[in-house]
Amino acid sequence: MTTITREELDKLYNERGLTIRQIAAQLGVCDKTVQSWMEKHNLPRRDQHEAQRRYFFSREMLDDLYNQQDLSTYQIARQLNVAHTTVQWWMEKYDLPRRKKNESARISHISFRHRIYTLNEIAFNPPLTDEQAYWLGFLMADGCVRDDNSITIAVQAADYAHLEQFRAFLGSNHPIYQQQRGTYHSARLTVASAQLAAALKHYGVIPRKSFVASASPVLEPNPHFWRGMIDGDGFLSWSSKGKAPIIGLCGSQAIVSQFAAFCYQVSDTRSNIHTMKNIYEFKVSGLNALPIIAALYGVPGSALPRK
Repeated sequence: MTTITREELDKLYNERGLTIRQIAAQLGVCDKTVQSWMEKHNLPRRDQHEAQRRYFFSREMLDDLYNQQDLSTYQIARQLNVAHTTVQWWMEKYDLPRRKKNESARISHISFRHRIYTLNEIAFNPPLTDEQAYWLGFLMADGCVRDDNSITIAVQAADYAHLEQFRAFLGSNHPIYQQQRGTYHSARLTVASAQLAAALKHYGVIPRKSFVASASPVLEPNPHFWRGMIDGDGFLSWSSKGKAPIIGLCGSQAIVSQFAAFCYQVSDTRSNIHTMKNIYEFKVSGLNALPIIAALYGVPGSALPRK
């Protein structure tokens, strides 16, 4: 059974500012389990207003999502991964008027609405290109596909330009919003398309994929896909003494096993997969890491500049 120390829980909740729900999702347990840990370790909970103030959403972003895209507060909350009461709190703070019930009902029953933003809905249609493979890897690692066919990708604010590159790939002019949660600053892009979501599903990018992610067979030998995965959920660095390169990936058992199989094909490494609380890790260091790095980053294509 998954367990956690007081220090680990304090870091997630107080230093990183994660919610109970976010901690539960990260550790693969239910909300009540995290709540019981909080009580066991005598960690005080944030009150509702303090929790809401830890987030920062601009007036421009909320106005666009609510009034231009006609999303409900519940839909906005799902996209931003917060409670809907947090969205309501910020709307009240900005004095953004709420729709009346009859108007909300009218919007919810609209079956078709003209797009107010551009989007290339066949961006991931076959045949598979190198650029498609890269962004599939990045989405598999850092993206979120929901049951309502919305597709969200969030990165740290320093990687804003990379998110702009992905938006250009989609042929989109959707706004990129910057958010703040505690001391963490991020940039987020959300689009919605049933056709795009279906194409992503074909390659294994599905809702609730964190612990079950698995790449389709066509992606397993593709270095562009794995470069996208490393840029999203992996690491490329030097050892503590700065003498040995290290490359690795964290994720589900299936996706990490597939990455390990790819590495065994291009390197003589015999590194093993390690488990950390429902998350698996595979890393290679030293000379055996060099051919893997060359296979992924020694070819032209999109890549995260800081890696």
